Amino acid sequence: MLKALFAHSRRWSCLGISFLFSVLIAGNAQALLVSMDSSEFGSDTITYDTDTGLEWLDPVLGMGNGSCCFSYNEVQAEFASGGLYEGFRFATASELETLFFDSAGIALGSPGASQAIADLIGLVGDTFNTPIFFAASGYYDTGVSGQVGLASLEVNFLGSWGNGKAYVGLSSDSPDLNGGPFGSWLVRDAVAVSEPATLLFIFMAGLAVVLRRRPRI
Repeated sequence: MLKALFAHSRRWSCLGISFLFSVLIAGNAQALLVSMDSSEFGSDTITYDTDTGLEWLDPVLGMGNGSCCFSYNEVQAEFASGGLYEGFRFATASELETLFFDSAGIALGSPGASQAIADLIGLVGDTFNTPIFFAASGYYDTGVSGQVGLASLEVNFLGSWGNGKAYVGLSSDSPDLNGGPFGSWLVRDAVAVSEPATLLFIFMAGLAVVLRRRPRI
């Protein structure tokens, strides 16, 4: 199921979904969200935020290893050396709020908010979808033992984007359950590089994505 969901999230253009060359620009913060051309999980599975220096793993990949769906505790167990998510950790609420509302520029209640949500889902992939509904939902770290956080991006498409929601809240799930299908919002610090190298990386990554993801007509 994981492979099927992941493959579906990469076929958004076939459903008439457009997004900003997989590079989102938040004008107020001047941050760039760049889809990484390659990683240990495959092409376009990690999003790099140039403002925070964090690398975000697509939430759908936080569902498990070929099956659905890992609980919060099962994902956390894979952070250890040799684990599926070695080097990653759960994102915090403040990191998710920065990703949603600063870096991706989602301004709830304002014109264009649903489009901004659709753009971000198009970048990080969906964890659940129907012909008209798309969501990227996953667990995060609340900092309180035994408490599970749930953050979600949700939007409908009926000729245009609407009913967009983006929230960072709490889940009724226990750490040992997954009431989803929910993925996980996992992050790691990017390897530090010089500013010229960073700019070159952003340019080349954006160019590669644009060339690879030309709309199909």
